Amino acid sequence: TSNIKTFLLGCHTTAGLPGQRSPPVSRPRRLDRFSEQAYDIISSPRTRQSFDLSQEPASESDRFGKHEFGQSLLLAARLIKVRGGQAIGATDAIASELVDGGFSPDDLAASFFHNIGIDPKTEFRANVGRPVTLVRDGSPIRPLF
Repeated sequence: TSNIKTFLLGCHTTAGLPGQRSPPVSRPRRLDRFSEQAYDIISSPRTRQSFDLSQEPASESDRFGKHEFGQSLLLAARLIKVRGGQAIGATDAIASELVDGGFSPDDLAASFFHNIGIDPKTEFRANVGRPVTLVRDGSPIRPLF
């Protein structure tokens, strides 16, 4: 799993920064089945494309800043791709209580996976054979798409 963590960290800290390129992806050795499935997700062409900040216009990259924190924010914006000026849901007249129930962190996670083309209900088997669902209780927030 440390190889996967290194891969994920390398995606957002080097991709898109001036003069730096993402390292080529090579399969880590000796992964258990669960880690192998996770690696297949994060190394898929669709996921790599989603993390490729060089696809953003230079003006957009400049707006966030050419430093690690700014590029991390750009990556977050790129992965979520929420339409500007959009508010979803409703509150009471003084904005102190939700009227429509709102959304959960699981809904946000499901939206993230949906946005990069991964079914949030995808099920994997942990190395002990236990089923693990990417997002068990959430659903993509449809008005975002």
